[in-house]
Amino acid sequence: MAEGLKLAAQTFDRDVAGLSCCAVTPQDEVTSAFTRDEVAGLVEESRREGLIDPQEGRLLIGALQFEERDARAVLLATNDLVTVPETVTHAELEQLAASTGYSRFPVSRNRDLIGYLHLKDVLEFKDVHRNRPIARSWIRPLPTVRHSDRLRAILTTMQESGAHLARVVGDADSTAGIVALEDVLEELVGEIRDEAGQTPRRHHRPASRTA
Repeated sequence: MAEGLKLAAQTFDRDVAGLSCCAVTPQDEVTSAFTRDEVAGLVEESRREGLIDPQEGRLLIGALQFEERDARAVLLATNDLVTVPETVTHAELEQLAASTGYSRFPVSRNRDLIGYLHLKDVLEFKDVHRNRPIARSWIRPLPTVRHSDRLRAILTTMQESGAHLARVVGDADSTAGIVALEDVLEELVGEIRDEAGQTPRRHHRPASRTA
């Protein structure tokens, strides 16, 4: 994942500057002289002519599109989430992970999301503890972003907080759903599989279900 981001950044910086032969000027001049669609077209033309290789062209197109997209592009609506209550036990969470293939689960309270649990944090091998509710200290906080926030800003928020999931709120500050870090990154560098080896959730949304 880190290598993909590094490659995307390096590719974007180098190749946007290197497309001057196609009349593309870097940085602020690109914004004022060309629309992103026009720049994307020039990148595609340069790829076809062999000025940049296909992989670099794909990363550049992804980076250009990434700048314009907001949380709604990767939103997992509340009704589509597999959530767990605060009282979930170690055994219940393990069973849910086994049946869904997911490793992170939003925690619900009174129809709102208060945080999330990561399976690796709560694995318990002692039978005496497995049927006890998971300690609330293991619930990771959910940073909050707005549905109109750009993906770039959301990525920064999630990186600064160290969170893999973020709560998305709408205009009335009500919870609209969540965004997952791997889905945000996928918009920039292509498909990413989560830690359990599953296809990103927004491509395989489960039915609404709670543990």
